[in-house]
Amino acid sequence: MKENIFIFKILLPITICFILINIVKIPFSFYPLSFGLIIGLANWNIYKYKLFLGVLLSIFVSYLAFFIAYFSFTITGKMFSFMKGDSGSVLGIVISTYIIAPLLVFTFYKFVFKIINSKITIFIIIASISILVLMFYFLFSVELIHESLDLYTIWQMIMILALQLIIYQSKIFKPIKK
Repeated sequence: MKENIFIFKILLPITICFILINIVKIPFSFYPLSFGLIIGLANWNIYKYKLFLGVLLSIFVSYLAFFIAYFSFTITGKMFSFMKGDSGSVLGIVISTYIIAPLLVFTFYKFVFKIINSKITIFIIIASISILVLMFYFLFSVELIHESLDLYTIWQMIMILALQLIIYQSKIFKPIKK
């Protein structure tokens, strides 16, 4: 029964994210707000601080990571502008959106939640960033990008899953260690 509760705690935020973005169709500018609220409210008992402050910090951290990654594109885009065609811009987007942004999210959320630094944490971070980059490359190269399941929806779902796995790693992966 306890395993079902943890599976529910991990999958519920992903489901809510999908519903908000694809069914309710919230605008792109509200993605950081929805991300911060979903992570914040789904993990209300794991804050380093009080509940209200924790939710506010979760929203703030989400927006902070979003804007830093968004503005980092100007730097990465210029760094790779020497490349022919749109290759420099695409590489800038990949680095800003799928490497810098996740690293910022993982780093900043350490200030909000009680996150254990372990090999599992590092593995989840590397795996999620790798999946994001490969997913972008695959969908971009075969032109499967579609309105109903855009890259940012997938980005949020992967990042929510990764954060949930990191937050609950001691309860999820405990049986594996024995």
